[in-house]
Amino acid sequence: MQVDGLLWDSAIWYQGSATAGQGFDLDGNRKSDPQFSIRTVVFPMQALGYNLLKGGFLGLGFALSPDYDDEIFLQTPLRSTVFTTKNLDGDSARWIHAEFGWYWGAFRLGAERVDGEIQDVKVGNDIPQDFDQLTSWSAYASWNITGERMRWERGRWLPPVLDGRPEDKKQIFDFLKFLDPLGCLEVAFRYSNADIDRGLFDSGLTTYNPSTQEVRTATLNLNWYPQPGLKVTAGWVKTIADHELSTFGGTNRDSSFILRMSLAL
Repeated sequence: MQVDGLLWDSAIWYQGSATAGQGFDLDGNRKSDPQFSIRTVVFPMQALGYNLLKGGFLGLGFALSPDYDDEIFLQTPLRSTVFTTKNLDGDSARWIHAEFGWYWGAFRLGAERVDGEIQDVKVGNDIPQDFDQLTSWSAYASWNITGERMRWERGRWLPPVLDGRPEDKKQIFDFLKFLDPLGCLEVAFRYSNADIDRGLFDSGLTTYNPSTQEVRTATLNLNWYPQPGLKVTAGWVKTIADHELSTFGGTNRDSSFILRMSLAL
């Protein structure tokens, strides 16, 4: 069950969710814990009419699971598993998500941070222990080289509009106008870091292979939108972990190139 809405002439977006039932995530892991979450994003300068500043935003989210019979499962952008546990018999879990950024015309940049805690996990002789260092952060930036405007709506970034009026496209470099017939070209970069509680290793709930305590990834993509709903991505992902992992062939780092096509109808 979910509700969301807009306030203050669309300068504030909010969303509240409650989930319950049985299901699976994208990797086939069983999901059954109820969860309650709220999130809001505020554009504080939007109502003041300053075109350059009105794309600045701040966001805060909070999620609570009153029971946590679930695992911790962490993957890189290429779905290489770098942290995993068995189901943790915890009493509850909470997550706090903070974000801020700015977008204007064909540019956007931002940063996010997540802090999590799982309480009263049974370890050893069923002694309860809290694990409160479940953290990650990321920073990102992107530019639509062909001039299409960035679009944010109700908590998410939307694909570019490819059939907009020519005057809607703001080209910084005039010589790039020859790319207009190709559709939208976007270059995007993201750096991410995850740091997991060392106590999970000390308590025997995971081991240093297949898991690592800290991992960093840098991703550089060139995205092409030739038609509405179609996206082609060519990219590079660099991953560095604190420990050697089998998923990286017994080393602590990996460099991979990707070519991906997706279609949304």
